[in-house]
Amino acid sequence: MKLMAMSLVALLCGAASEAIAPPPPPLPVTLWFAASVSESLAQRMTDEADAVWRPTGVAFAWRRAEAGRPPGALEVIVDDDRGAPSPQPPLGWIVFEKNAPTRLIHVSYANAMALLEDAGDVVGRRVNDMPITQRETYLGRAMGRALAHELGHYLLASKTHTRAGLMRATFTAVDLFSPTRLRMDVEAPIRETIVTKLVRSGSKPTTP
Repeated sequence: MKLMAMSLVALLCGAASEAIAPPPPPLPVTLWFAASVSESLAQRMTDEADAVWRPTGVAFAWRRAEAGRPPGALEVIVDDDRGAPSPQPPLGWIVFEKNAPTRLIHVSYANAMALLEDAGDVVGRRVNDMPITQRETYLGRAMGRALAHELGHYLLASKTHTRAGLMRATFTAVDLFSPTRLRMDVEAPIRETIVTKLVRSGSKPTTP
């Protein structure tokens, strides 16, 4: 009877040790943003991307780009670039070369603003009638979720989309502007793949 009790304690201790395994160290990301993008909006965007990934244990160390500072291994540019012409202009994108992700992610402030201007029925009022803080709250959500999606492509080193969750191919205005993140979860197999890669590499980003 004692042996069984001790074995049970040992098993429970082992499970506890697994549960508190340390997460991978933060991945360094250099952030560049155009003059049209305020610092507060950029902060809201990165806060949202962090919030999407936080349940997975994956974290990012954001640093503001500075003149004369060498580029980081992974860079995010936020500007008015609209990307390739398409029926649904992208909020974010990452270029792949030879089936490997480059080190540059784009987030389009111009496309996010255009989407918000067309989403009056979702957000409840016109953009021009919104206080700056409210407008930036909506834009920060949409841009942050788009950024989180592109970070997923980078971390997975894959163009593949899933049928559900953060890595699906399309999002609605409700998905992007809603205060809840009901369809922004990172599915378990993807989470495990990414965390394993980051732990093994010490959070060194994927290189082409």
